[in-house]
Amino acid sequence: MADKSDVAVHRIGGPSTMSPFKTVFLYSGVMLFFPVFMYFFSKAFIFDGLFDMKGSDSIFYAAMTAVVTVHIVLAMFLWAAFKETPQAPPIREVKRE
Repeated sequence: MADKSDVAVHRIGGPSTMSPFKTVFLYSGVMLFFPVFMYFFSKAFIFDGLFDMKGSDSIFYAAMTAVVTVHIVLAMFLWAAFKETPQAPPIREVKRE
């Protein structure tokens, strides 16, 4: 009969399986909200306010700022994904009688 030390327990949602999901959700949220923020911030304060652009020029440059922001966040996500080291499953000893 096997006791608890002979049975490997695999938990779904453990720390090693949740780390990639946390990374994806974090960068998805940043990719959703940060470019929108940068669009409106750059349009209102930089291009309309500081450079005194009006109309389609400020909209165009603000959109380019948002696109560049998306690319920066995507590059940060790829860097974090490749930097992450995979967790090896624990090796358990097999008892032979």
